[in-house]
Amino acid sequence: MEYYQKVVTPLLGPTAQTGLILILVIFILLQREDLRDRLIRVFGGEDFERTTAAISDAAGRLSRFFLTLTGMNIVYGAVIAAVLWLLGIPGPILWGILAGLMRFVPYIGSIIAAVFPVLLAAAVDPGWSLVFVTLLVYVIGEFTMGQVMEPWLLGSSTGLTPVAVVAAASFWTWLWGPVGLLLAIPLTVCLIVLGRHVPQLNFIYVLLGDQPALTPAQRFYQRMLAGDIDEITFEAEQLLKKQSLVTYFDEVALPALVMAQEDTRRGRFDHNRLAAMHAFVEELIDDLSDFEVETPKKDEDPEAPKPPPDLPVLTADELKRGWQVATPVLSIGIRNPLDRAAATILAHLATKHGIETRVLGAEDVTPSKVDALDLGGAQLAVLSNVDAARAPAHARLLMRRLRRRAPHLEFIIGAWGERELQSVGDVTGDDQLVPRATTLRQALEMILATARERQRQAFDRAEVAETVQSPTNPLPIES
Repeated sequence: MEYYQKVVTPLLGPTAQTGLILILVIFILLQREDLRDRLIRVFGGEDFERTTAAISDAAGRLSRFFLTLTGMNIVYGAVIAAVLWLLGIPGPILWGILAGLMRFVPYIGSIIAAVFPVLLAAAVDPGWSLVFVTLLVYVIGEFTMGQVMEPWLLGSSTGLTPVAVVAAASFWTWLWGPVGLLLAIPLTVCLIVLGRHVPQLNFIYVLLGDQPALTPAQRFYQRMLAGDIDEITFEAEQLLKKQSLVTYFDEVALPALVMAQEDTRRGRFDHNRLAAMHAFVEELIDDLSDFEVETPKKDEDPEAPKPPPDLPVLTADELKRGWQVATPVLSIGIRNPLDRAAATILAHLATKHGIETRVLGAEDVTPSKVDALDLGGAQLAVLSNVDAARAPAHARLLMRRLRRRAPHLEFIIGAWGERELQSVGDVTGDDQLVPRATTLRQALEMILATARERQRQAFDRAEVAETVQSPTNPLPIES
């Protein structure tokens, strides 16, 4: 009795715990609809839409996870059984089933499953070769499943980073022991879903989720503050394999400058820091000068949104009269170095599209310097302002100064901090409306349209004449 007591006593605790878990699972499954409604009432309050979406998201993720993991483990067990049968290990089907089942236990399951076949290999073979081969089979199988197949097949279904998987296994094992190790991934997936749908728990989703913590624009701004041009250049080169140069500057660099302007408004940066950011942007432009403006060609994904069409690159013959001077366009940053950085980006893109552009800063167009400024036959001036809320007043004053020097000069306002396209009216006392661009693509479209406006009108007239004189329209030109 003492012997049996020593053997049975250590098993009572785990057996009782397993029994309680099984009973709890059975009752949860029997009353799952009622339990679901109660959870919605407790956590959702009156927001049934968000709570239902969270439950559906968690159910979908867990279902995909368990189904995929079960399929992988069945294949793993079958392969192990077949290889052990070829090696001559007794009971290969039993060890294959054990290997497939033990893979549900993270980290230690495969080790436990390998112990018995390795001991049998040592018993049936007088040498050590069969032992090493059997052990190598399990090592290769676990490496293939754990490092190749699981990240590939389970990564999208769980939404966890590799660090989150290890941290979750450590935490739940410390909290609940072996049962916590078994339930670590499902429980953490539920926490990820809560963090995604509940704003108060969003930090869990940020820390453990597999989505990037920062957007490309936020990473650009953070690296610009750190002065890390190498990392930003590398990331830009990776993004430019999938998108055009205009799209990159519109979606990454320009929003980063807007973030810098918001911090400037809060008094966090002095002029020297802003000048360093402008120098950072100029260095990045120089590093990316070899990239073409067209969208890179790649395999079309039918579900992916189509990129915007590429803007044309004009030749000298396509420019209208008066635009064939050295620098027909002025790109002016009207307030601070951030505005000049945006103006520098626009000038680089316009030059890439065949329009030579000169960059000026706020210090170049002050009242004391604007009279001596050499405009060089400029036809169009783009006034760049990252702080769009304060753009109109500065833009009006600057346009009046430049109009006194060049009455023929046309203007475009680059209000990069705004989201909607607008117009600024009655700037110089007349009824002229000055177009306002909120993205670099819009500004480039306006510049290119203005640069070849007469040529397009002539082409349109010739096309109309050809249509009118066609056999199906036998009307004279005069009609």
